[in-house]
Amino acid sequence: MKNFYKIAGKKITIEGADEEALDFFAGFEAEEGGETFISFRAHPAGNLEASGAEDPASSGKQGPLFGFQLDRRRDGGHLIRSPKNPRERLKASPDWKECAVFSNPLAGAGAPERKTEPGYPGLILGAMTMRGAFEGMLLLHASAVSFGGRALVFTAPSGSGKTTQAELWQRCLDAEILNGDKVFLVKREEGFYAAGSPWTGSSPYKSRRMAPLAALVVLSKGAGNRIRKLDMEETAERLFPNIFLPYWEEDCLSAALDTLDQLMKETPVFHFSCRKDETAVYTVKNAVFSGEEV
Repeated sequence: MKNFYKIAGKKITIEGADEEALDFFAGFEAEEGGETFISFRAHPAGNLEASGAEDPASSGKQGPLFGFQLDRRRDGGHLIRSPKNPRERLKASPDWKECAVFSNPLAGAGAPERKTEPGYPGLILGAMTMRGAFEGMLLLHASAVSFGGRALVFTAPSGSGKTTQAELWQRCLDAEILNGDKVFLVKREEGFYAAGSPWTGSSPYKSRRMAPLAALVVLSKGAGNRIRKLDMEETAERLFPNIFLPYWEEDCLSAALDTLDQLMKETPVFHFSCRKDETAVYTVKNAVFSGEEV
């Protein structure tokens, strides 16, 4: 059976997957039809040898990918492998449009493997991010809220209060939390949008909605609330650590950097040293929507 989902405005298909495993994508279901951004076909992990998914890389180009290992295949395609479970991996076409995912939890085989955390959500995220780099998409370690029809994105390393700030906006201003950990930024003709995703990390928040991007806010902990707009050099310095950039894949990196350059030119970026209380909400709201920096 083929299942259809829409993530960051892009249609993906997953075929041959176990219904229990597909619960991960609940809330992102889409109707059949329209252009497919990327397709996934689920296979039991035991089919690795028959499929050729065990082929080693020939180019020598490889690098880390969300805790996985990315390799270039002899045929120009790509291979993502899980170090936690070597039997779980993804084989992608050279353009990342067609992918075979080898994971017993996804394909509904191998009950013992369900005792370990399945890697297939990360494999799919890796493929989507690589494909998205060529389509004006960036993946940001961030939380995002929708307020007044526009999106505000908070980015920072883990444990810096991204989800807390989103929850404060929800409580104080009834903002909708789009995601608490991994947010897609998507370039459209009319500008950039922030989109929720199924990948939530330790946060419970996810939404298929997307909204025009009002601003990016780089967080750091502070004794008080201090916010200021960053120039291009400071923006690059503070954003780079929180954006997925495939440094070992030249074409993909070039496309991602072009999108990032547009993002920095078109989107206000603020640094916010803040407290974790309601006063933080109004400090950001005034700076972003009223131009009052403190």
